[in-house]
This record gives sequence, structure tokens and C-alpha cells, in this order.
Amino acid sequence: MAHEIEVAVQGPWSLSTSKTFWEGFAPAGLATQPDAEVLQTSFVSEHDWSPTQARVTQHEDHARIVVSGAGDLEAATPQVCRFLALDIDARAWPEVGEADPVMAEAQQQLPGLRPCGFHSAYEAAAWSVLSQRIRIVQAAGLRRNLIDQHGQSGAFPSPEVLRSAAELVVIRGANAPDAVPTQEKRLNAEISERYGPQASLLEVSEQWRPFRSWACVYLRVLRERRTHEVKTAS
Repeated sequence: MAHEIEVAVQGPWSLSTSKTFWEGFAPAGLATQPDAEVLQTSFVSEHDWSPTQARVTQHEDHARIVVSGAGDLEAATPQVCRFLALDIDARAWPEVGEADPVMAEAQQQLPGLRPCGFHSAYEAAAWSVLSQRIRIVQAAGLRRNLIDQHGQSGAFPSPEVLRSAAELVVIRGANAPDAVPTQEKRLNAEISERYGPQASLLEVSEQWRPFRSWACVYLRVLRERRTHEVKTAS
């Protein structure tokens, strides 16, 4: 079975640029696909947890999405739009570059990039667990760090506190366009390099509203292109 729709994408968008980004996005990275103009991926539908496949192509300012599988395909289609950020009205995104020369340069180098997130918040939450080292010594260290940073009086943090610290689920799982990550050392280093050693991410990012997480992704992508530090670390 297949379900096909055409979506009008509001604001700058390049499927090929976004696809290249996603192929290098380690947690949910696509295997390199030979056709730069077609993006194909498999995911689990949040609606009924059925395996689903998506094929996306670009036709000027429209996305053609073909979803196939045995589940409720109509219900799964908006999920495709979300993890590809096609549901975001980005007509004001160029204004961020007009207000910030650093972001103007980033937009020029990454034309039409729409940050791709995880297929679902569920997958992002699972990755946040899988990405942690699971050897006992390392797990103990992680537990100690969680208590030091988020616990009270030496006790393990409550579910509410721990949930508030799991920003990956919000920023990449829900693919929120206007959230600021607070635990990315490489991003903070990039802010220092581009805006000066006294600059803080929270202050600089105010001029990026309502696309703060997009701007952060742009800077991280350009940093990785320059340093290859994530690829080297893995």
C-alpha cells in the first residue's frame, strides 16, 4: 500500500542539501544514496508503531511524499514532514541572516538546509540511552554526574528534573526550530570562535529567534566540515 501527497514548503528548502546533512547525521544517518534528488528512509509510525517507508522528492517549492507500509499511512505522513522540518514556515529564516552576518555566511554556505531530526521523539529518547557507554564503570560515572548536576542532597534526580534535562528529545526528536541546546561543548566553542571569547550562546542566540535551533545546527555543520572532530571521535 502507498499514500502520496504534495506539500507546499514555505521558505527556503533544498532537498539535496538537507539530504547531505542527514546522511552525515550520525544518530539517524541515512546510508549514502546515489540519487541526490531522492530521499528514502524507513521509520516506525508513531500512530500505530508499524514499519513505514518514505520517499521524498522536491519539485520547486513543493515536496512530493510517498509513504508505504501496512499501517495507517495517512496518519504517518505528517511525521515525515516533521522529521524533515517541512512543516515549518521558514519564510522569515532569511531575516536571521540579515540581522547577523555570521548567520548570513552560514546560510550562503548551506543553501536551503532544513535540519532533519530523529524520526520520532521515541527514537531520540532511545538514542539518548544508546549513546551512553554502558560499561559498569562508565555507567557509574554517568550516574554520579547526573546526581551532581541535577540531583538534590546527593539523591538521584526526580523524573520531572531528569526529563527537563533531556533536551535532545525536544530539539531533535520533536525537531523544534526554536530551542537552544545547553550541553553541546562543540557549539559553545564555535560561538567563541565566531563571536568572540566573551560571547555566550544564550545571548547571541536571541537574535536568531524564532529559529534558534536551526542556527545552532548550521554552526555545528560548518564546524564539523572544518574540524571533522565528530568523525574523528567516532
